[in-house]
Amino acid sequence: MNCILLFLVAITTVRVSNAQCTGSMSSSGHEVSWTVSGENVEFTVSADTTGWVGVGFSLTPSMPNSDIVVGATNGMSYVEDRWASGQSTPSLDTQQNLLETEINIQNGRTTMSFTRTLVTGDDQDLDLNQCVHLLRAMGSSVSFGYHGFGDNNRGVFETQLCLQDCVVVPTQTSSTSSVATTTSSEVEDGLDLSSIPFFEMASSLEFTFTTTTVQVQITPSPVIDACSSNPCDQICNVTDGGFECSCREGFVLESDGTSCEELMTLELQNRVSLTLISETRETFTQERQNLFRNATATAMNNYCRRNPDDCDIITDDGARSFRKRLIPRTLLRLLKRQEPASVSADDIIIVSIVDTSNGLEVTFFIRIMSGVISAQAIVDAVEEAIDDGVYSTAGFTVTDVIIVDPPPTPTDDDEDDGFSGGQIAGIVIGIVVGVLLLLVILSLLAYCLGRDKNSKQRSQNIPQTDDELAMQKLPKDPFNRQAQGSVHSVKMTFVGVQDSDDEGEEQRYN
Repeated sequence: MNCILLFLVAITTVRVSNAQCTGSMSSSGHEVSWTVSGENVEFTVSADTTGWVGVGFSLTPSMPNSDIVVGATNGMSYVEDRWASGQSTPSLDTQQNLLETEINIQNGRTTMSFTRTLVTGDDQDLDLNQCVHLLRAMGSSVSFGYHGFGDNNRGVFETQLCLQDCVVVPTQTSSTSSVATTTSSEVEDGLDLSSIPFFEMASSLEFTFTTTTVQVQITPSPVIDACSSNPCDQICNVTDGGFECSCREGFVLESDGTSCEELMTLELQNRVSLTLISETRETFTQERQNLFRNATATAMNNYCRRNPDDCDIITDDGARSFRKRLIPRTLLRLLKRQEPASVSADDIIIVSIVDTSNGLEVTFFIRIMSGVISAQAIVDAVEEAIDDGVYSTAGFTVTDVIIVDPPPTPTDDDEDDGFSGGQIAGIVIGIVVGVLLLLVILSLLAYCLGRDKNSKQRSQNIPQTDDELAMQKLPKDPFNRQAQGSVHSVKMTFVGVQDSDDEGEEQRYN
């Protein structure tokens, strides 16, 4: 008789208790809290603003390829599911996967809450059954738009959100297996089973097995958290080989791989983004990064030699336009006998590296001496280098070269190398005021000198006696007969008027 052995094992799992299944984070006036319930997770987001608030989920501490939720209420209310494909305004998702949304303002603080499933199955949503970075942002207006600069307006929470241990794995239904054994009489050219006591007994006995369901609780293996010692300045990401440091938006990772340096306003305004086709974060090793930097430095130097007027070093917000208006840059360089600045590989500062569907998006700027090179000059240089084969020689295929934060469109006055009307008026007023001041100074000087001279002459010419005064009134000797020690004789003629008495007297005397 055949012996049938039946086995039935049913294995189930239960949710593993983890501190991150419910929790909260806060940073720079922003706060986010969450609670996992079954396959759903409920979020509450608040910030110090009466405008819009937002939270994002991203695999990297940056905006591209992130799942965004924004909301506002102040005359109009909305809570929207959006997707950010790059450094631009996130677009509205075709499918809205937010449940039980609510938003309100209290004491000058906007609070938004929503529920979503951990895995929505939507290409425009990020699965939350993995570790993700939490982005934060807010705006001053109700209409969703650019958040502006400043750590208070946007940033990244320092701790990643890891909800994968909160997921309930569906019960695995086991199958019933049957194993048939036969007696020795049914075995051809095989082992004689009749000599084995068990099978000899099995030929006359029938075994009955009951079905048993076994419930197994899975306990995660202890994982050594390489980030527990806080080796990074801002954000620490656990990797298979240990950890990897990254920085919040507006900062750049320094050469030591752990410290973050805050970018200056000019550096933020002159960032350039490009895409390396068929490149990924894994393939973009340090050696490949050095090749990219060398190619970019070569591109920039070639461009500056051909276009020296476009390679000025910008040191502050107004230096470029001021110098351009006053003196043409080529003439200024000739006067100073300067050559265009030479760019080295170390001057290429890579800000972020993000995997995209088209390739690897690399954002960088060029810091040289005490300033930066304009983003437009970098774009022009890279595009020329693509045509010249500089990047293909280094093993890169480059596309989508853009300025991250394009400056406002310049007006005609901004492009004019001459003086503006206001500048001309200011110069004329300055010249007139200067001439008037010079005339006043000269007049005062002449008055003071003339007054001193007259005073000196009067002190020298005042007579001391009546005789000296009489001598000054005498006529000069026309024959110049005066000699030292001579005596002057004066002939005086007296003229009288005679009257009748005088005539009688004259007769008597005669």
